[in-house]
Amino acid sequence: MKNRKVWTAFLSVFVAGVIVGAAGLGMTLRFHMKPPRDRQEFHAKVRSHLLEELVEEVRPDKAAIPAIAASLDQTLHELEAIRESVDPKVKATFERGHERIRQQLTPEQIKRFDAMLENMRTGKFGLFRPPPPPPPF
Repeated sequence: MKNRKVWTAFLSVFVAGVIVGAAGLGMTLRFHMKPPRDRQEFHAKVRSHLLEELVEEVRPDKAAIPAIAASLDQTLHELEAIRESVDPKVKATFERGHERIRQQLTPEQIKRFDAMLENMRTGKFGLFRPPPPPPPF
C-alpha cells in the first residue's frame, strides 16, 4: 500500500511537470518567437544588439566605433538587398510547387489544400505549429 502511494505521488509530479513544460513551451513559442512586424524596427534592434555585443566583448577603441557601426550598417543593407532579390524567387518557387500539387488533386481536395495553405499563412503559432525562421539580418 505504501509503495503504491509513493509511485502515485511520483507519477503525479512527473505528469504535472510534463503539463507545465508543454504549456510553457507553447507560451514561449506564441509570445517570444513571433516574426517581426516592422522590418526597420527589427533592423534597428539587430544593429543595436550587435553593436552592444561587439563593444562589450571586443572593447574596440572609441574612435573605431563609428567606423564599425558604418560597416555594420552597410552589411545589413547588403543583406536586405539580397533578401529583396531572392524573396520573389522563393515565393514563385512555392507557387509553382503548389500548382504542381493542385494538378494531382480533385476539386474538393484543392479547396482543402487552399484552406490548409491559408491557415499556414495566417494561423497562430503554438505548441504544435512552430514559428517560421527569423528573417535575415
